[in-house]
Amino acid sequence: MTPYERLSQGRENPSKHANILSRVTFWYLTPLIRLGYKRPLEHEDLYEVDDSCKAEAVDDRFERAWHDQIRGGTPASLFLSLYHTFIRDIARDASSRLASDILQFVGPFLVLPLVNFFEDPSIPVGYGLLYSFALLVCWVVQGTASRIHYAQAARTACNARTALSASIYKKSLRLTNAARQHHTTGEIVNIMSVDAQRILWYMRAGMHTSWSAPFQVVVSLALLYRLLGWPIFAGVSIIVLMVPLNVWVVKYKNAYDDEIMKAKDARGKMVAEVLQGIRIIKFFAWGQAYTQRILGLRRNEAGWLRRAEYTTACIDILWFVTPILVTVTTFSVVYLTGRSLSIAESLAALGLFGVMRFPLSILSHCIAETVRARVSLRRMNNFLLEPEIDERQSSLASPSPSPASSPCPDPCSEGPLGRHQGSFTWDA
Repeated sequence: MTPYERLSQGRENPSKHANILSRVTFWYLTPLIRLGYKRPLEHEDLYEVDDSCKAEAVDDRFERAWHDQIRGGTPASLFLSLYHTFIRDIARDASSRLASDILQFVGPFLVLPLVNFFEDPSIPVGYGLLYSFALLVCWVVQGTASRIHYAQAARTACNARTALSASIYKKSLRLTNAARQHHTTGEIVNIMSVDAQRILWYMRAGMHTSWSAPFQVVVSLALLYRLLGWPIFAGVSIIVLMVPLNVWVVKYKNAYDDEIMKAKDARGKMVAEVLQGIRIIKFFAWGQAYTQRILGLRRNEAGWLRRAEYTTACIDILWFVTPILVTVTTFSVVYLTGRSLSIAESLAALGLFGVMRFPLSILSHCIAETVRARVSLRRMNNFLLEPEIDERQSSLASPSPSPASSPCPDPCSEGPLGRHQGSFTWDA
């Protein structure tokens, strides 16, 4: 048994035989958690990876979608390839997120009859118990749906990163000599690690937040309008005023992220060259000079990182104060108009403002993650479209995957390897 086979083997995954309740509550993980509480976990204690999450299966699905894009005639899109590969997983994650978002709005409106029950002694006690039990069930189901969504989204994001890392690694082995001149080892490592990790962050949270946050804000404003009337438009005006300012800041954030990746590639290229020629550098005592050059590239990268973080801080401040301004402005207008609110209406309105607070505050992070993911997708897309060596020149140039495709010859098979009257070419 090879070392890789020993690493890939583990205990059978209990999720294969878990029932619906165990899957929803993650109860099948209890033995592993209990064992980890008693002693540090070892590799033999971990469960085997699910077949659908193994690198071979995920990479095969992505390669098929990518080659379909290439054969389509239109410019190949990495975004569409990821979409076609994980569309079922994305739809499943979105359904649990939508259920969680909808259940958030049930709680504030269950407060209305519950408060009326405490104010009116004539209402039977059974109604109060029913409202309390309904509120409890609502929050339990909403929390369960939210946890399921985050677990499923993290699984989909890890599969996407696995597929991208594997495809980029295989692409680096198939690059022509001419294409290899434009991509250093450090740049390829950055694409395979940093850019792929950014896609993981985006698919784990940013992708669903990009539609969930506006949905929660719009529904909250609609329910607040039904509850408070036209004064809610004073709060809407605050959100509208923040949008162009936020777009202006995000434009700089996008430009800074481009410069950061260029600086990372330049630094990685220099470090790779130094490591390759370390003997010559040591022989001629050039260590100090190259150290200063690497530190200079690092200072340049740190400068762009500093500007990007300042921009992110500005976005965070804008969207952190937005929910507070919306709440204060709306209640101020309600007070100035002379309208009186009951305790139940006030609590329901505060509950809806609380629901709207999180999407407005997280929207800045969603925008930043979207910008980073867009830059990383463009870099990976351009790299995967680089020319490859011809299939007749090397077995590394694998054709499009298909069920009927013949396997590559085994390089370790017995027998001599020869070529009679061969014709060989190479890139200048």
